[in-house]
Amino acid sequence: NDAKLTNSPGFGNNSFAQIKKLDIQVRLLPLLHKQLEIGKLQVNGLTLHLVKNAKGQVNWEGPLTSSQTSNNSENSRLDSLKPIGFIVTGLGIRNGHIIYNDQQKNKHIEITGLQLKSANLAINKSSPFDIQFNLNSNVPNINAAVKLQSDILLSADRNHLEFNHLNLNTFLRGPNYPKGELPLSLKAHVNLDLNKQDIIIDELVASINQIKLNGQITGQHILNNPSFNGSLNSPQIKTSKLTFQQIRLGFQFSNNLLTLNPINAQFYQGNYQGKATVNLNPKVPLITAQNQFNQINTFLLFEDLINKSQIQLAGLATLNLNVSTTGDTADVLIRNLNGQGRFNLDQGYLKGINLSYWIALGKALLKHEVTPKSTGPDTPFDKFNGSFNINQGIVSNNDLIISSGRLRVNGKGLLNIPLQQINYELQAQQILADGSPAGIAIPIRIS
Repeated sequence: NDAKLTNSPGFGNNSFAQIKKLDIQVRLLPLLHKQLEIGKLQVNGLTLHLVKNAKGQVNWEGPLTSSQTSNNSENSRLDSLKPIGFIVTGLGIRNGHIIYNDQQKNKHIEITGLQLKSANLAINKSSPFDIQFNLNSNVPNINAAVKLQSDILLSADRNHLEFNHLNLNTFLRGPNYPKGELPLSLKAHVNLDLNKQDIIIDELVASINQIKLNGQITGQHILNNPSFNGSLNSPQIKTSKLTFQQIRLGFQFSNNLLTLNPINAQFYQGNYQGKATVNLNPKVPLITAQNQFNQINTFLLFEDLINKSQIQLAGLATLNLNVSTTGDTADVLIRNLNGQGRFNLDQGYLKGINLSYWIALGKALLKHEVTPKSTGPDTPFDKFNGSFNINQGIVSNNDLIISSGRLRVNGKGLLNIPLQQINYELQAQQILADGSPAGIAIPIRIS
């Protein structure tokens, strides 16, 4: 009852470990054969304070003192026992609390409400395992409830740990998630090399807020400066108001930097290729992306992106787009969007406005003639291209060129994505067969 283990000097005044109550059953006969077999181990009220100081030293290894050096003979006698450490009837932890402070990186991780149940733990034998806890971290900012069930198998050399039928359920909590939390579930088979701190995750099936993923992941040095890489596939992902299908991506994660490369997907009857980075070192994640869209059905795209708009683009688009943004919700990411790109549409329509009609109307008004009859609601075009810049979610374009038969249109304007607003000024000019202008250009404003 009420056991404490003090900290090494230089790691603060908190105890390294505290236990309110420990129940342990040890089998007597195996001790005579220099083997330690634990029949039952129950821990209640476990608290651990793990610290990495500014010099990179950790308090769970312990310093090598002169007294330890002089007791090498005693240590060798203890080592000769070679305890196997069977837990044959069960391991239980209740009300566990683990605190980790990395003073080098100003990183804080805290696990509370730790509950662990396991039965028939033994070397080289599959055993059921059940654990749940709450996790809080400042880098990256995480607040989560975690539940994990699996069958675990520890190899005879105690260097490899295998998780079969692993089932992980997590709820990420925060005001930025729908209904205050984001559900995440994962099923997989996991191999862990305890000596090298390497991990292999295969047969992976994950669900993140109704997004389905499958693939495989490998990791190195998972307890100290972890890095991960792998590949993931998904039949469909919806981001804000856009939908990607048949997604295939490779990824690497190291030093809180996530790189997605390559990314391939089907996108509005066309295809998408790109790469992106997500930097989790700042308090607010920083995202950069390079994107290439080919043969995109812009009419379907505009229906999702700017719904209920009277002005729509219909055609097959090619788009090169480089962007960066910061934020942790879709709305904030859009408001902080910056970048630049170029676009080109072939054989399409500007739906909702007939520029030839407005030119004819402008001429009729200038000459005080009868208002002409409309020949339809759309403007077909042969050429539609330009470049743009994005600043805080507002797309500005100053070199729009539209070619439609003997109609030439130059334009400039803004597309405000956060407010879903269009504000454009066009100069529509009819031309003769030799390419020279016919009459004056008619200004047209679209909003």
